[in-house]
Amino acid sequence: MSQPVSENEFNRVAQQHCQRWESRSLAAVRALLIEQVRLSEVAEKFGMKPQQVTVLRSRFLERMRREAAVKLPAEQFMQQVRPERASVLDPFRNDLRQLVKRGYALTQIGDFLQANNVKVPIKELRRFVEAMNEKVSSSEPKRRRR
Repeated sequence: MSQPVSENEFNRVAQQHCQRWESRSLAAVRALLIEQVRLSEVAEKFGMKPQQVTVLRSRFLERMRREAAVKLPAEQFMQQVRPERASVLDPFRNDLRQLVKRGYALTQIGDFLQANNVKVPIKELRRFVEAMNEKVSSSEPKRRRR
């Protein structure tokens, strides 16, 4: 028998890493790891071969081990912490893109930002707009020459 797994830990791993698993597969692994039912009984109950149940258990435990190495997933960290190099201009990215697209000069864009209580040196604004344009142009599909 495997070492028992807490129900909270099982649910967390199942929710984060086993979304595509069939419900009967998760139920079989739950019976093995939480309820500590014998392998042969689990296989019979869920209409599987013991080998299938063993594979499911191994895959689940591997996901659990990998998850244990990561104490705080990147997605969760990014929701909690703002990057140090994040610009005060980030919240205005879509507005700035629209202003640039419509032909507004950097000084006019600076006036727009000041109207929104954001004071940024023109050099920083220029760098931000240039970087923003590079990201847009690199993500657009390249057109074929004729």
